Amino acid sequence: MQTVKPTIGDNIHSSLVAFAEKFTEIPAGWLPKIAGEPMPLPIWGTVFLVTNQEQSAIIQALMSDLENDATFQEVSGCWQAVGDTGFLACLVDGYVFLGVDGAGYCFYQAHWKPLYQRIYSD
Repeated sequence: MQTVKPTIGDNIHSSLVAFAEKFTEIPAGWLPKIAGEPMPLPIWGTVFLVTNQEQSAIIQALMSDLENDATFQEVSGCWQAVGDTGFLACLVDGYVFLGVDGAGYCFYQAHWKPLYQRIYSD
């Protein structure tokens, strides 16, 4: 099944909110319970479960190690950078979870818009 590209309309913020709402929000503290082991967590207290298989495959293709990235020194383990979107991603039990290692700015412009552009690039 192919993902239908949502359009970003005149109200870009509303469109990005609608895109972000397609991902399931869960408290970050649940991840160690799901994984069955302690793990580092991004600063933002919410992670996003990717439920669309096509989007999950694209995100996994964008994932890269954080070892040489000083920006994310405190969040390592399973977490990897998702291209240049500013998101971190972690695979737990075959599912992709997205996290944000920051706070105090507009996530829609800083993270959701670049992710939308990577997933739906033509």
